[in-house]
Amino acid sequence: GYDDAFEADPAFACVDDGDYPVSVMVTDNVGNTDTDDSLVTVSNVDPVVDAVEDVEGEENTPLELADLAFSDAGVEDTHTATIDWGDGTVEGLGAVTSPLEGLAHTYAERGEYEITLTVNDDDEGEGTDSFIASIGNAVPVVTAPADMEEQEGSELLLGNTTFTDATTEDSHTTMIDWGDGTIEELGAITSPISGLSHTYVNDGSYEVTITVTDEEGDSGADS
Repeated sequence: GYDDAFEADPAFACVDDGDYPVSVMVTDNVGNTDTDDSLVTVSNVDPVVDAVEDVEGEENTPLELADLAFSDAGVEDTHTATIDWGDGTVEGLGAVTSPLEGLAHTYAERGEYEITLTVNDDDEGEGTDSFIASIGNAVPVVTAPADMEEQEGSELLLGNTTFTDATTEDSHTTMIDWGDGTIEELGAITSPISGLSHTYVNDGSYEVTITVTDEEGDSGADS
């Protein structure tokens, strides 16, 4: 007699890691059967994190992130995540699914921050990805008074001018261009700006422009 020759290359996709007993039974055409067993150990695969590209924002203004995605070959795995905003703030996100939505953070100061998203599966696997958030200085927003009328040679009292700045700790200076060649530097000011006046020697229409500059050198203006 002789041994029948038999070769096979079976394949099966495991959806989770673990030890799997495999039993192979072969039967020939006359009904003879033989069985052999083995143990297949399937290792966990780490999650793969696909964070967004570099982003830009302003200080003291919420930076909202687009959807952050991750994938995992272990389709039955559950996942938790943390996000390090790069400014000392590390936020635990708890249980998550992909994509992650609604993530936002407010930076108190301008600068560049490396944001790192870390995803962990329930088998101690971990995946990370990082990107840069470039945070710029918030520019002052100026609101000038409505258009006004006065006679030549008479003192024009300018209505209150207001400005806001998302960076509440900034100091500010102001310049006013009265539109007739007169430019007045007002120095350090706070909002609202009141008590401004000017006398025009000739009749006409003049565009008055008020410019507010913060301590970072960024300016906002209104006319």
